[in-house]
Amino acid sequence: MAVQDYFERNSHQLTIEPDRIKYAIGRMEGDDVAPFTYPYRKKMSGVLGYRKEIGYERWFMFEQKVSERFAPTHEAERTHKLM
Repeated sequence: MAVQDYFERNSHQLTIEPDRIKYAIGRMEGDDVAPFTYPYRKKMSGVLGYRKEIGYERWFMFEQKVSERFAPTHEAERTHKLM
């Protein structure tokens, strides 16, 4: 993740995990990610009718959810190109 590299190079900035996640979500662009980013952020805080999910404010959980959601898509693209 490019955002992870940014945090490692600038460890003094965005030291609080929820702030890191909000920054990373803000960097995600495109119509494909909107169905993921909007609910994820709302589940972090439990607003607008979303139930607060335990662990969603932790970086490791965010990484896991991003991988679950987007890794299969990229893997399918890679496999299709190899065919």
